[in-house]
Parts: sequence; C-alpha cells; structure tokens
Amino acid sequence: MPHCCERGTLLIMTRSSDPSSANGATRYRERLSAPLSWWLLMLGLLGSVWLIYQHVYGPRVSVPVAAGLFVVGGSVLIAYGRPRIQVAGGMLTAGPARLPLHAVGTVEVLHGEAARTARGRDLSPTAYYLVRGYITPVIRIEVVDDDDPTPYWLLSSRRPERLAAVIGAAREEAGSA
Repeated sequence: MPHCCERGTLLIMTRSSDPSSANGATRYRERLSAPLSWWLLMLGLLGSVWLIYQHVYGPRVSVPVAAGLFVVGGSVLIAYGRPRIQVAGGMLTAGPARLPLHAVGTVEVLHGEAARTARGRDLSPTAYYLVRGYITPVIRIEVVDDDDPTPYWLLSSRRPERLAAVIGAAREEAGSA
C-alpha cells in the first residue's frame, strides 16, 4: 500500500503504485510527454554544440561534451513529460495526486482562449493543476468535498473530450455500485 498524505479527498502519493490493480481496470491513461519538436530542437542544439567543439578542440572533447549534453537534455525532456493522467479503480490520478471519483463535480473541457484564460488570470491559487504549455486544451474538474480546500483540478490533455466522457461514465458507474 502506498504511503499518502491525505488532505480532504486529495491524496498525494509519495511512492509509486499501480491504481489499476485496486478496484478495476484502467479506463483512461495519458502521458503528458514532450512533443517530438522539442526532441528535434534538442538534437539541433546538440549538433551545433558538437560542431563548435569539434572545430576548435577535435573529437577528444566534442564527443564527450555532445554525449553529456544528450544525456542531460534527454533526461530533462523525459522528466518533464513523465506525468500521467489516469482513471482507474474509482480514482482519478494526475501526476502524484489522486482524487476519488465520488468527489468529482462538474467536468468542463476548455479550448482556445477559454483554456488560456483558465491557465492564466482565472487560475485559483488553491487549485491543483497539472498543465503543460505544449498541450493547449485543458479540462477543469470541480472538487465537491467540503473538507477539501482544493476547488478544482486543471489538467492539460491531448484528448480532453474523451477524458471527460470516461470520468463521467466511471463516476456514474461508481455511484450506482
């Protein structure tokens, strides 16, 4: 069983676990990985640095420098794109946080200007958010638990309509069970 810090219905996971093994199969899973264009930009930067060092110092310096930059840059991109959104076992998981589906209120999909406003000036300081700038649409999920100070979750998603539908279906199923 993972060790958690409970605050209302928001559970912050401190160890890795597989929530799909708890009560049911995984209904939705999305990884917020960095886009291919970021990897290509990193490779372009890497090539430029290698060329500069190759021209001045030769392969004894340029190859280790390029390899080191590749490891560091790749690690940063992998770490930044590591968070997952998952609906499984009566829980919504976004990054390290988990929310029971019975505590989910209205679910709203936002695109374009509405999404930009929600990520900017309308973002509550007490909201939980997992936002990635390279994923434009967001989904706003109301938290309906009086003991939880978090008013809503704001999550980036490449498939927000599908995520909203899965949350709705899983919530209805959990409510009827």
